[in-house]
Amino acid sequence: MSTGSDTYNTDINCVPKDGGAIAVTIASKVGQGNDGTSQPCKRVYVQGAISNASYTMMNINAAATSVLGIGLPNGGGMGTSITVFVSTQVTPPPMVLEIDDVNKLYFWNATDGDIVNILYRR
Repeated sequence: MSTGSDTYNTDINCVPKDGGAIAVTIASKVGQGNDGTSQPCKRVYVQGAISNASYTMMNINAAATSVLGIGLPNGGGMGTSITVFVSTQVTPPPMVLEIDDVNKLYFWNATDGDIVNILYRR
């Protein structure tokens, strides 16, 4: 786990110079941002698993479980009850979060092989 990065405690109001995207594949019901490798950032946009088979939970600096963390908007559309309440759009908007490293994000999903999408800015 990272304790800081080159973006830690920097001004979030400054326009980030670049960024990228990371796809986290759920394996044995869990996943971690950038597979646990440090990827400094200022802000992330996170969208839950693409399939409609399950919901996705996210936690910071500790493993997420089926009941620990916060539910993410599902990237698969209107297939789950969580999605219906989050948004009436076909694909709900991603969760936006200020954080200094992508590897601090932990995910849980009951469906192995599901993908959590992260767009980061740094």
